[in-house]
Amino acid sequence: MMESTVLDLGITHDDHAFGDFQLFDLPAIEKNDAVGQAKAQSEMRVTFKTRNGEMLFRGLKGEGADKGKVGLTKTDDILSRIYEAIRHDDPFADQLLYDMHESMNALSDTMNRAEDYIKKEIHSKLKMSGASLKIEATQSAPFDVRLKTNFCRALIWEILRADSIILMVITARYREIIDAKTASDINKALMSSVWNILYKVFSWKATGVTRRDVKEGNKRFETASIENNKIKLTADILDQKIRSTFAPAIIVRPENDVRPLLEKAPTQSEKVADLKDALTAPQLSS
Repeated sequence: MMESTVLDLGITHDDHAFGDFQLFDLPAIEKNDAVGQAKAQSEMRVTFKTRNGEMLFRGLKGEGADKGKVGLTKTDDILSRIYEAIRHDDPFADQLLYDMHESMNALSDTMNRAEDYIKKEIHSKLKMSGASLKIEATQSAPFDVRLKTNFCRALIWEILRADSIILMVITARYREIIDAKTASDINKALMSSVWNILYKVFSWKATGVTRRDVKEGNKRFETASIENNKIKLTADILDQKIRSTFAPAIIVRPENDVRPLLEKAPTQSEKVADLKDALTAPQLSS
């Protein structure tokens, strides 16, 4: 009987439903020869190696009391609205994207530790036995990936890497190189790290707040603070000293026009009539 190994990947996670060990095919990540743009969406084709990776991309539909799991595609839809808020100077949206970027960096670190550990275990066991290990998976249908935000276009590659590591873990478990608990712990850590990023978008609520509102401490800021209480706004983000490299440019508006006009904009004919009135108005004599 194998001795259980405790692997600390430096994060905490919830007890989700992980450990679907059905194998899929080897990586067949294909970028189209010309990565086209369709409705401002990035296009590529990917093939996942495990159901875990597929779940992170597509999400998991809930049944009954189970709400299911969010996937990258849903997160991308919501994040596209957050991007628009960032362009209109919403500091909470800007902060959230920065926090998501930090979480993606943490995911990369977690994957590095997991990959180093599993490769070391495989090398150690195979060196003693003189055997070799072939990592394979069964066939999986490819998915067309169309993402609107540059953040999610980067995150898809992290998910594909996590998918590869999970396949490596699954293979090592079935070859009894690592025990079932260690395999489960690694998969939980990887899945939770990705979901930690995907679920962050639900922390943001649209309020129309701007940095000027925050500095004035007005009613709009008070409302935004309550609605976005899960986002900790930092001084560096507020002052734009730091921003995510994925953040879009903020629209610069004149100081006296910090709000979109609520009134109906004048038509061209109304503008012409106003101009005629101005030209025919009595002039003051000098």
